[in-house]
Amino acid sequence: METPHTTTPEVIAKQPSTEHGTRRSKIAQKLGATLLMLPLTAGLTSDTSPPKTTIVHSPKAEVLNSDTITVMSANVHGWRTSDDKPGFTIFMNTLKTQQPDVVCGNEIINDPTKIKAITGDGYSGIFVRTKLQGMGESFGNTVYSKSPIRLKDVVSLPEPETNEPRNAIVAEIKTTRGWLELTCSHLSIQRSEAEMQIRKLNREVQDSSQIVVGDFNGRRPVEINTSVGRSAVSSGTFASFISETDPIPTFPSGLEILALDEAVSRCSEVKKQSLYDIGSDHSGLIVEFDISTCDYS
Repeated sequence: METPHTTTPEVIAKQPSTEHGTRRSKIAQKLGATLLMLPLTAGLTSDTSPPKTTIVHSPKAEVLNSDTITVMSANVHGWRTSDDKPGFTIFMNTLKTQQPDVVCGNEIINDPTKIKAITGDGYSGIFVRTKLQGMGESFGNTVYSKSPIRLKDVVSLPEPETNEPRNAIVAEIKTTRGWLELTCSHLSIQRSEAEMQIRKLNREVQDSSQIVVGDFNGRRPVEINTSVGRSAVSSGTFASFISETDPIPTFPSGLEILALDEAVSRCSEVKKQSLYDIGSDHSGLIVEFDISTCDYS
């Protein structure tokens, strides 16, 4: 593969919001453990339950015509702020002002009203349910894209320690160069389980996905071998992905001391990383990549 163009990454401070209240003792609680899970294939679990996989196409979607892509990792915490106030309006304000090309959303409640608002802003989406909660709400992960999007696969991940079902959405984003493969995931907070999940993702996507993004729960996804400038193949790391940039803290929102969210690429180094308020206990991370050297289908 052609050696990617190198640039000096730039970190931009998170944009403030006045909608957050004061942080409470829940922050300390969440520093010890924050997370939820992920789903499997499309279909119905019963006659009354919603489908596990939902795909919505926006009529405003346009093919990406650029050598640069901006990817957001957004753990939205069920659309609630860290002090348990509604956060969807804050998320939408950031989406409208920053306009990332792709969003990997974790801990999403698949509320039809909210999805309509997002697709109305020009985003198509693939939602894959983790579980039903509360009054039958679908909870899981999603990939939103301003370009046409299609689902390639849903990879189920091992969860022998926590019994929290997790998986990864493998999606393809349409560009003028072809379809760009991207994987969105949310890894376990339990170390050995997260390493098992990464090893499985290595087997499934390391030769095809150009970008992997999501809430990795502080599991540094790449181990750099500086002698060759590529990541080393070892247990618990994403092989074949480049990340010579240190991840920046995203949790808890407003304090940012843990680097839980990240985006890495097998064809491009990070050009820029920025933090934004998304109305969650995480800050939203937007990463910019040069995709001119990526592989397309």
